[in-house]
Amino acid sequence: MVGCLILYHDSITSITKSKILRSMFHKKEFEIHVQDHRTVVLYVWDMEDEKEEIWQAAANFASTNIIVGYGFGKRKQDAKEAANEILNRWE
Repeated sequence: MVGCLILYHDSITSITKSKILRSMFHKKEFEIHVQDHRTVVLYVWDMEDEKEEIWQAAANFASTNIIVGYGFGKRKQDAKEAANEILNRWE
């Protein structure tokens, strides 16, 4: 299962968000995509039994006023779609 986090913030750079994600998930197999200077997408593999890590990261980011979406799926696209649904609730 793939976990996905989408982070959005207009004043925190994508480089900063990427560094934070790398430090949080350094023991996992992950992939980071920078969409623009405001948005970063993280994919983490093998999350079947460890969804709590994604949920905890989402809660941590949300508590710092970073808009966050999270989701899970069998494929990257499924996980991203689920994360986008959560992210769109912020708007």
